[in-house]
Amino acid sequence: MNLTCLSMEWGDDSLHLTFRVPLCRPFSVFLASVHSLEIACWIRRQTEFLRPLWTRQPYDFIAPRDLQNDQNFPPVDLDEDYGCFDRTLVAYSASFDVDTSNIRYTIDDGPGEDAPGFRLLPPAGAPRQRYSPLELIAVMRTLRYNESFRSISFAGVSLDALQGVRELPGYVDTDLLRTRDGDPVHVPGQEHLSLLSQEIRALALQSRWLRRLDFAYTSGRIPTADSESRDPGCGIPEALFPVCRREMTSVDWIVLTGIRLGDSDLDYLVDAASQRGSHLRALEVGHCGLSVHDLDLLLSTTVAQGATLEALNIAGVQGRLNPELLRQYLGHFTHIRTLDLSRIARLSGTEPLLSAETLFHWRLEELALSRTALNRESVDALATYLASDRSSDLRVLRLDQCGLTGQDVALFLHSMARADGPRRLHLHVNENRLDLGCTFLCDAIAQNKAPTHLSMRMIDFKTEAQFRDLVEALRVNRTVTHLDIAKASLPADAGPETCRSLQQMFEENETLEDLDISGESAHLDVARFGIGLNLALTGLKRNRTLQVLRVEHQKLGLQGASTLSTVLEENRSLRAVHCENNDLNLQSFTVLVNGLQRNRTLLSLSGMEGDRARSLDKVRREVEGVKRDGTQGPSSVSSSATSAIRRSLQVAMTGGSSGKHATTGSRLTKPSAHSTGPLRRSGPSAPAHLAAAETPPFLHHDVEVILHALTQKWDAEGARLQRYLFRNYHLAHGG
Repeated sequence: MNLTCLSMEWGDDSLHLTFRVPLCRPFSVFLASVHSLEIACWIRRQTEFLRPLWTRQPYDFIAPRDLQNDQNFPPVDLDEDYGCFDRTLVAYSASFDVDTSNIRYTIDDGPGEDAPGFRLLPPAGAPRQRYSPLELIAVMRTLRYNESFRSISFAGVSLDALQGVRELPGYVDTDLLRTRDGDPVHVPGQEHLSLLSQEIRALALQSRWLRRLDFAYTSGRIPTADSESRDPGCGIPEALFPVCRREMTSVDWIVLTGIRLGDSDLDYLVDAASQRGSHLRALEVGHCGLSVHDLDLLLSTTVAQGATLEALNIAGVQGRLNPELLRQYLGHFTHIRTLDLSRIARLSGTEPLLSAETLFHWRLEELALSRTALNRESVDALATYLASDRSSDLRVLRLDQCGLTGQDVALFLHSMARADGPRRLHLHVNENRLDLGCTFLCDAIAQNKAPTHLSMRMIDFKTEAQFRDLVEALRVNRTVTHLDIAKASLPADAGPETCRSLQQMFEENETLEDLDISGESAHLDVARFGIGLNLALTGLKRNRTLQVLRVEHQKLGLQGASTLSTVLEENRSLRAVHCENNDLNLQSFTVLVNGLQRNRTLLSLSGMEGDRARSLDKVRREVEGVKRDGTQGPSSVSSSATSAIRRSLQVAMTGGSSGKHATTGSRLTKPSAHSTGPLRRSGPSAPAHLAAAETPPFLHHDVEVILHALTQKWDAEGARLQRYLFRNYHLAHGG
């Protein structure tokens, strides 16, 4: 894979091989053999086997004419998925001496004109934050020439390792000099591109099917503000837009969201947008640090793309926009399907940001106005649009932090409701003042005006009765299938009446499939329902529709784990339960896994890694505290601290389960007098010593030994959990 030249002459048994790793100097190998022709043929076959989609292998093959006959090298069978992608990636990783297991990616093969799509994920391993330059090059060269993918996404993955890095002088990637069809490429400055720009441009030039490239939040660089020198840019616009305007690539959807664009970046973008031949389908420059002046220049030139532009994202523009001028620009784009005007400040006035007439021009599928203040005229215009048939294609409406009241949202619900069934739309109204006019909102939900997907996170209920009214509305609602009311804040813990209402909602609701009732435990903000939630969760025993439950940060503890365990034993609809960060210790986790033993339908239950880490850390601190006090004499050890440690060790040595859960599933057994485990005591009276508060024997143990025993028990329960989930997976798939 690092071969750059293979040279041999007719009648000569010698072979000259040159290799070079990117960013390194080349080295040569001279060989001689009576089988030199066979060796040269074998090398070429292997390079084509490892890079089966490359129409031009990236090395010079200097050999006798008979050996260069392509008929001697039949095409490689593409007997693996996606053009043998894994094969090529492993080969590049091995040649660059990088660990392939660090590289994570997903492939979305769902419906859509830009599918299938490849997406690079952050590297494996918690300590790692970024990919190395060679890892990124391995991925990008594996993707080069691969026409299996219509879209490629690096979103959220830092590419800064390649930003500003340049190859050694004299080395030029020949794939930058011609298109896949062999047409020459002449772009000023192409010989001075950074390595990042080279790899990205090669991706665009060598695929005829690649349509979309997503670079959202891939660069953390800040443009220089020096008036004496021009900012060189991040390298991505420089790589793509010159070949877009020259119609040398099929890429027409480029996402730059979250990248701070410099002057040079903006110049490349404006130049391409001004040319009708660029055929751009998207302008996604949200949160790119653009000023109102920059946006005015950009939109005025992008008018040339009016016949093709489908997506526009100008979120976070700096300055105050003139709504009338904005509407004039938007009027040129008649094919917009996705519009993001989030976090936009406007000039003061009574006119709406988007009038109903402007919205009627489009068949929008997604509209985002989050963190953009909506005045009364904007609310009325949006409601008028939602009531019209022109909004029938709308699937996502984001109105987070828009200053809306419950009455405003109720107006939207009534406007979007359809007589022929629930509206298939995801409405986001998080962090709004929904407590104001909450009665109107609850009435609309109870009357089945709500869409199928509804997100109302971080509602600050002023009275518990408001939350109870919402729960009662959800109990009778038959349209909402996905609901998110996480981080709801009540004046105090939910009372018995509210918890009974929540229990009845779980029992009687027949449409909810996905529910998020997670809380929040930040340092300055606590939002959870309290201990009464345990009673409410018992209603899930009779629920027959809910498939996904998220109940994180609710401090369920052992009692909550026991409740969830009994729910799992009886419920047959749940497929996934997310209950992390609930103060679950080993005993709680064991009880939860015991409940899964009798459940044959659940497919996902977290391993509680966060709770595990906090539980072990708590044990460490308690043991060290008791040991520290014990050095002053047995009388100084508090009975409460001793009891806490005794319970922790009881869990490690005996399982800590009680009741019926102690008789099912795994039992953590107590070591015998002949045990050789790390907690073995001398003599058969060790359990009696554990019960004694006067001179607890664990004071003589090393803290790490105790934690090791607890860790082993956690691992055992985690393995048992995976066995049950694996069993259920096979049952669900006919195993």
